[in-house]
Amino acid sequence: MQPYFLPYLGYWQLIAAVDKFVVYDDVNFIKNGWINRNRILCNGNVSYLTIPLYQASPNKLIYQVEFSSQVDWRKKISKSLQAAYGRAPEYKNVSSLFEAILYYEYADISDFLVNQITVLCDFMKLNTRIQNTSKVYQNHHLRGQERVIDICRAEAADTYINPFGGRELYNSDEFSCAGIDLKFLSSIPTPYQQKASEFVPGLSIVDILMNNKPEQVRDMLRNYQLVPGGI
Repeated sequence: MQPYFLPYLGYWQLIAAVDKFVVYDDVNFIKNGWINRNRILCNGNVSYLTIPLYQASPNKLIYQVEFSSQVDWRKKISKSLQAAYGRAPEYKNVSSLFEAILYYEYADISDFLVNQITVLCDFMKLNTRIQNTSKVYQNHHLRGQERVIDICRAEAADTYINPFGGRELYNSDEFSCAGIDLKFLSSIPTPYQQKASEFVPGLSIVDILMNNKPEQVRDMLRNYQLVPGGI
């Protein structure tokens, strides 16, 4: 998966479902995606947390993109979190966690995003190993499914799990020929108490951690199904 900023529950369910989670950080950057932003609730309405970027371009690989140094985005996001969740049940317990993520001294954007994954995995007691593609594999010349299968072979993996939305991207026969079982993770809807008139699904993990005790979060992480698929 590409590295996302404070991603939604399904991202963490995928991490929980695997032995090793590979961060795809040396593919082309996609504008208006989730690499530098995510959604929270503020006063019952959907709002965005966004890290400003410097000269971001689809011609750059994700790890080559830079955060802007012209604005104090850390302070702005921190204030947004306090305004949105200052009275949330778990704010006192998790606010320092997000402060540590925001003020981490990163080497590049990938380092920052992988660090937040690691920090939140530790908090949610996920022991999954994390590996970013820019550091290993040396197969950047491959594309799409071919590269995924090559990474699986390098890891001696017998199963590859992808989010349910990607089931049309992969051919199950090709994976089977490589000795790999292709599965897709389908999240089961898990409503919880929010500061909104109606439940808003798919928000940042921030909203979940602010409103739920750790044991409730761990239950949510297990609330998925693995289904076979592919084209």
